[in-house]
Amino acid sequence: MSKSKIYTIISITLTAIFVAIGFYFIKKHQKEYNYAASYQLSKVDELLQQKNYQGALNQAEYVAKNYSKSPMALLAMSYEIGISELANIPVNDVAISQTISSRAKTLPAKFLYEERAAYGLYRQGKYQQAISILNTIPNNAFNKPSAILLEAEAYEKLNNKVKAITLYNEIIKSFPDSYFSNVASYRIASLES
Repeated sequence: MSKSKIYTIISITLTAIFVAIGFYFIKKHQKEYNYAASYQLSKVDELLQQKNYQGALNQAEYVAKNYSKSPMALLAMSYEIGISELANIPVNDVAISQTISSRAKTLPAKFLYEERAAYGLYRQGKYQQAISILNTIPNNAFNKPSAILLEAEAYEKLNNKVKAITLYNEIIKSFPDSYFSNVASYRIASLES
């Protein structure tokens, strides 16, 4: 074997070793980073048990900001929404929900947080904006029945009873044996009385 082939083999082998070592340290750092994020997020639970809602909210915001590359960041943002509702502390739940939706790695989570953002807009009286977001949720999404229900309720608030009843009937037809169908039937009866 020639010297150039030996040098090439040695060069390739050393490169592979250095790449493997690099991957090992990256994975190790990532694992330690995620453990630290998880530990910091566990402090939220401790603060909630102590009924220190503002402290829990601050801790969740800390994790979301300082561990943004960890999966714990999305969970921390979810905590922010929940804590704000539990303790009646205002946060921008629409922006938080949209951030989670945009960073979610799975479609079910993305669609769930799109609906959550729409719900935040609905609560703010921004019914048309809520409807626009709800219309982006595809028909095969697991949360489509609740999204249609929220859309119908938004149309009710906009005094468009015809559109609301149409959507309620869609729920009854598409999801006949569901909780949502029962709610839709009740809402139709209420609107028609």
